[in-house]
Amino acid sequence: MREYKFRYRFKNHIGETCSLVLSMEQIEGSKDFYTSLRQSLGFEWELQGRDEWTGLRDSKRTKEYPNGQEIYEGDIIQFPDPCTRSQSGYELSTGVIEWHADEAKFDVTGRESVDLETFWEDIDMAEVIGNIHEHPHLLEEAKSQ
Repeated sequence: MREYKFRYRFKNHIGETCSLVLSMEQIEGSKDFYTSLRQSLGFEWELQGRDEWTGLRDSKRTKEYPNGQEIYEGDIIQFPDPCTRSQSGYELSTGVIEWHADEAKFDVTGRESVDLETFWEDIDMAEVIGNIHEHPHLLEEAKSQ
């Protein structure tokens, strides 16, 4: 069975943010999840949102992410676009991971020419470069290129 994880985002009264990743087992194991979470963070932190893990990892292989960084809903990713091949290789496209409830699937916005079936097969070539909550400027930069 697929593992379910959620990335919770919090903000305090002076604008600082923090994220916390919890598995479904951790969430369901707590009788009063939000009360215990707020007590552990402190009451000045307010929940800004939550993003679901796609079950996939990106191409990064670092000490921090030896198996690749987990890809969550709301993440901004860069990936080689096979429809933009040039002599120097593929151009990089930028997209956002979104959940589409009407189709019950994750999708990537900002990809005009990438076939989604092929994209998911090649997800190991993508790299998480940020997320829409903490790095919205990355989307503007991608649009201006």
